[in-house]
Amino acid sequence: MTYKVKYGFSLAEAIMVLAISSISLIAIMLLYSLSIRETEKVRIKTEELGVISRIDLVLQKELMKAGPESTYVRPVKQSGNVVGIRYKVDIPLNHHDVTKQVYFKNGAVFVWEKDFSVSDFPESEINTLELNGSRIAFSTQQYPGLEISFNLGSNEIDYQILYGRTNHYASVNLLAIK
Repeated sequence: MTYKVKYGFSLAEAIMVLAISSISLIAIMLLYSLSIRETEKVRIKTEELGVISRIDLVLQKELMKAGPESTYVRPVKQSGNVVGIRYKVDIPLNHHDVTKQVYFKNGAVFVWEKDFSVSDFPESEINTLELNGSRIAFSTQQYPGLEISFNLGSNEIDYQILYGRTNHYASVNLLAIK
């Protein structure tokens, strides 16, 4: 008994292989494009959280130094918005006082300091970002789209950081305040 061997594919087999391959390729491409989109969203969110974390660290570190007298912790306003906090820092070892100010301008956070003077804290609203004799002690890089607002409470400073679509609320308890 001899069998006749046929080489090649029938038309039906070729169509089935092409259909299955096409469906598999389309499914893989859809999954790939979805994963690329989700990866980009996660990358952007991670970048936003990194910027917020850096800014939050600066604000926490600087604002914790405020005190000990609550009369020397004042908001700084520009166009009706609170854009900074001016405060007195008592350096106990050498009995020296320093006026410091943390403020937000053009997408960056600035910290200046100068020797303390009672005139740094006028009775009227504070609306000057930099005083004569002050020097910038620290500033962050500019982050386009960064917004920061402050709110001064009785024993804490609340602030909001908005960058991209991420909003972060935090506060600093003024433990040194009498």
